[in-house]
Amino acid sequence: MREYFFNYKENEIIQFFQYCYINKKDYYPKKSIQEALNISEYRYKAIGHRVEEIKAQYPTFDFNYDKHGLSIRFSKEFLLLKVYILLFKETVGFKFLLSIYREEFQNLSHFSESVHMHQQSVLPKLKPVRTLLGEHSLEYLLFKKKISGEEYRVRHFFFELFWHLHDEREPIIPEYPESFQALAAMIHEYLPMHSREDIRKLYLFMKITQHRINNGHTITSLPTTIKEVRNPLISYDVFKQQLQSKEIAGRFFKKTLNETELNYLYYVFTVVPTYTYHEKDQLPSFRDFYTEEYQELERSIFDQLFQQTERRLTGPQESFLSLNMIYRVTYFLSYGSDSYVPPYSDLEYFYYDDPTKEHYFKIVDKIIPQLPLKEEKWQRIFNSKSFRFSLFQLVSWVLEEQLDSVRVAILTKYGKLHKTELVRYLTKLNPRPIDVVEYDEWPEIIFCDFPLKEGQEINPKAEIYFIGVKPTPLQWLEIVNFVDNFRTKKQFGHLIKE
Repeated sequence: MREYFFNYKENEIIQFFQYCYINKKDYYPKKSIQEALNISEYRYKAIGHRVEEIKAQYPTFDFNYDKHGLSIRFSKEFLLLKVYILLFKETVGFKFLLSIYREEFQNLSHFSESVHMHQQSVLPKLKPVRTLLGEHSLEYLLFKKKISGEEYRVRHFFFELFWHLHDEREPIIPEYPESFQALAAMIHEYLPMHSREDIRKLYLFMKITQHRINNGHTITSLPTTIKEVRNPLISYDVFKQQLQSKEIAGRFFKKTLNETELNYLYYVFTVVPTYTYHEKDQLPSFRDFYTEEYQELERSIFDQLFQQTERRLTGPQESFLSLNMIYRVTYFLSYGSDSYVPPYSDLEYFYYDDPTKEHYFKIVDKIIPQLPLKEEKWQRIFNSKSFRFSLFQLVSWVLEEQLDSVRVAILTKYGKLHKTELVRYLTKLNPRPIDVVEYDEWPEIIFCDFPLKEGQEINPKAEIYFIGVKPTPLQWLEIVNFVDNFRTKKQFGHLIKE
């Protein structure tokens, strides 16, 4: 999302913090910073000055710089996301949208004065915001002082924007304990699978709804994809009854909500969370609102998943995929535009490639082209980056439960107690399945801290990995990654070779 709000200056600041936070050196020569960020000496000075300003706002790190280089030390309270949020909130685009949301926007001249800029300088910074709104089937009209479009889209847009900048210490929308606890109590009773984060998301959406209704913006109609959705945990009638109770309605709404408003909130409470299960929990089977065409697409995904992995899904795993896919697909159908599908998860904006999960993307990329996408709407949704990322999330969650175990032997000349300590470290650091065996029990990997002969002769096909007497934290990370990479090649080698 930041590409609609950040210019090169904000991007340089984020890149600077990322570079220093990852490397965590005591000192950085000026030249190393210039090369890492590809910046001039002038920009080096400008970044140093801006970082000092951020330090004053967010004093969780020590920073000093001069013409030769800089030092930066992060405290345990430092959060890189907080720097991102601070930069985002100071952009002209965000300040404009916040003024529209709060209905404080008077005219362009007044707004330009509030951000200490000329009108001619403000307009170019609002152009990307216009593009972002257009992708959500919305537009802003300066002379009307508001965002135009269907009200349910307006609320979703502000929800997406504000959740992107979620900050419990300095929230954009204040949180009130009484109303939050009332909503949390209702959710805990009727929607027990919802997490703490789900509750905070729904509270944010309720506060946005409250604000919009209080300012005269009501929902008058909804698309079929929203009206026909059903929640697997709570019926519409029970939800309606709970939302109209004194505990909820009295704390959020000044007047009785109409049927369309209730219908929309029921939809939001249904599609916002991801439905997971644990050993004792069963996801309810709930597909009576699926169309025949969608059911065909779902079956095709399951068939393709089996062909790519040669693994059958369990009943709970199939329900997990089915429920979460349909809600994400209805989300994609309900929002966005003809040329844009918004991300379902805010994680998509911050996701970095994970080599240990790259093969899951390859599975997804093999599944999608095989789907019978007859209508344009299905082509738009299933070929989008947002659906690809969502399916990756869901498929990887399921397949992580079906990982093959790796047989590992640990050989050390320093005795049983030391070996036991090494085994404990390895199994504690790697939650994925590992079987620790003796070296003559056909291990696939042998970890050894001395020059090995017999074990290698007995197991000529085993991977040999020599370790230090006392592996460092970095070496343990390398060991865990080695086991994970071996497992991936073993189970998904046919995908990696391509």
